[in-house]
Amino acid sequence: LKIADVHPESKNLMFKDKILDIAMRDGVWHGECELINRDGHTIPVSMILIAHKSPSGEVDILSTISRDITELKKTQDMLLNTNKYLDLRVQERTAELNDANERLRKLSRAVEQSPSAIIITDLEGKIEHINPKLTRLSGYTLEEVVGKRPSIFKSGSGIRGRFWRMT
Repeated sequence: LKIADVHPESKNLMFKDKILDIAMRDGVWHGECELINRDGHTIPVSMILIAHKSPSGEVDILSTISRDITELKKTQDMLLNTNKYLDLRVQERTAELNDANERLRKLSRAVEQSPSAIIITDLEGKIEHINPKLTRLSGYTLEEVVGKRPSIFKSGSGIRGRFWRMT
């Protein structure tokens, strides 16, 4: 067999000009290339090309070991396509999260700037947040009320209770 018989025509020049030269110079070349199978189809292979030299340094014979890497290439293509898909999904999700964060910032500003007193509680009825208007009306700071129940704002006997009744 000749090199031209087993390598696609498009790869023959590269094989002759690069791969063969490296093997002749260095004694070995390894990498990926394509071979033509019996049916005339190209198959990707991992190849080692060895130049066996005589004692005088002349190349006596070339030998090669090739391994079919068709399945490896299919897996690489699948991973590349999956990676592209996931990159696209990350970009889409990032845009969605940026939009959601912008809406959240608007809602937060609305709560903080509201002329009405606002209390935000968790599902158990414990205070998570009060806005500045409620702080001004009640005298309680956010730090004082977080984790407590809204009943803390009921009119009472202390200074804050009297203030609350006056408003």
